[in-house]
Formats: sequence, C-alpha cells, structure tokens
Amino acid sequence: MNIGIIGTGNMGGNLAKLWARKNHKIMVTSKDLKQSGEIAVQAGENVSVGSLKDVADFGEVIVFAFPYEAIDEVISKTGSFSGKIIIDIINPLTEDILGLKIGFNTSAAEEIAKKIPGAHVVKAINTIASPVLERGNIEIDANTPTVFYCGDNEDAKSKVSKLISDIGFEPMESGPLTNARYLEPMAEFIVQLAVTGLGANIAYKILK
Repeated sequence: MNIGIIGTGNMGGNLAKLWARKNHKIMVTSKDLKQSGEIAVQAGENVSVGSLKDVADFGEVIVFAFPYEAIDEVISKTGSFSGKIIIDIINPLTEDILGLKIGFNTSAAEEIAKKIPGAHVVKAINTIASPVLERGNIEIDANTPTVFYCGDNEDAKSKVSKLISDIGFEPMESGPLTNARYLEPMAEFIVQLAVTGLGANIAYKILK
C-alpha cells in the first residue's frame, strides 16, 4: 500500500520504518526535510521524501503525525484529501503534555474530519507511546499491545486494521469516530502513568 506520513518525529518516523519493513511504499514529509531525509535513509528503499502536496497525492492512506495546532497550515498547503484514508494519531496535548486542550464533547479527530469532509478519518495508534514503536519488537513481556481504532467508514477501518496488524499490534475495533473523545484521554493517561514512575515503555492490552 502507498502510505504518506506527514510528520517525521518519534511517532511518524518510527511508523515509516515499521511499515517499510513490511514492503509498504512510504513517502514522508515534515517541516524539517533534513530529518525526513534521515528517516528515509534509515528506513531503506521503500521510503522516499516529498513535499506536503507530493505526500497527499502519493498516499492511499495519509498519516497525520504532527501537532494539532498545525492542521490548518497542513490543509492549506495540500489542498483536498478527498477520498483519502486519514490515520489520525494526533493527541491535542497541552504544552506541558499533562493535559488535553479539547475533549469529551469533541476530539481532535472529529475536528479534523470537519475540516476535510471528503476524507475518511480513522483515529488510531494515538494510545501507543513512541518508545514502544522504537523497540522494533512490539511485544512487551510476551504480550501484544492493543491498538484501538475508530471511524465512520467501514472500508477505511478495515484497511487501517490491516496496517495495525502488519506492524505487530492487536487491532481493536472501537466504534464510530466520536469514540475518539475517549481514545485521546486514554493517551493522556499513558502520559500520566509514565510520569508517575512507570516510564513510557508501556501499553494497553485488552483481555477477552
């Protein structure tokens, strides 16, 4: 699958590497194109670098891995995302990361969906901390972490579920996009657990 990733920080960069190992074709971009280029070199021949417009045109799936505050700028520079599947991994954290700027009666994912009505937004991977991605071996103590995803388009959710499985996580269908109102606070709770002493190499696991 062709995957575009906007943002090559700890989350976007590591997702690029993980999907590239599964032979997906990746194009990355960010404000720091030097950093994006370094990610591409580290990830190998399946990863290339392009402009925002290039990435938006390239990807069947586009990953939003940038700060929530940058959404209007990204849209203005890329144009339409009509027909694209958007994996929104953004958490609208406060500057000190110890709170959320919005939540419970809306979510970053829902606000993004309003701004790009022709796209299929799926909230996913936002509850995974970057150290878990950096491990390479996704399992923690022989347990496969659960990745929750929610959205309003069944075909888009099915494709995102497959991409989650491809990089070693257990995908968990989590209902409509409005449930992002709960997934985003779950990500903040991971932050709170990390700062209380557990560290960031932790993840949720659903037991059935």
